[in-house]
Amino acid sequence: MLLKKGLSVNILTYNGATVFLEHAIKSVHDYASEILVYDSGSTDNTKEILQKFDKVRYFYKDVQSLGQTWTNSKKDLELTSMLNELKNNSEYEWILKIDDDEIFPKEIMEEIKAKFNKRIQTPE
Repeated sequence: MLLKKGLSVNILTYNGATVFLEHAIKSVHDYASEILVYDSGSTDNTKEILQKFDKVRYFYKDVQSLGQTWTNSKKDLELTSMLNELKNNSEYEWILKIDDDEIFPKEIMEEIKAKFNKRIQTPE
């Protein structure tokens, strides 16, 4: 698949609405071409929070229901699987993976944007 020029932001979340998910998205929203969020079974209003944003694509899998059978190795496999699914569904050539409580300062996003713009203008 030929990827478009732009930035995909990938986020894994669980009950992110109760923490900083909305703030994390706001910190990257103006710089991202798309924001892909994988919800691992939230029981809060995460999905409703995400509907506020036009660039968000929502993925859901209730891995929390594994309960006590969710060993560390199973958890690692599920998280890796989710990250791979986000990467495979990203439509843009640059991918920034952030945590659901990670807030990027404007200065950092401007630096990423500048590097991205420089890359676009430089032939490979």
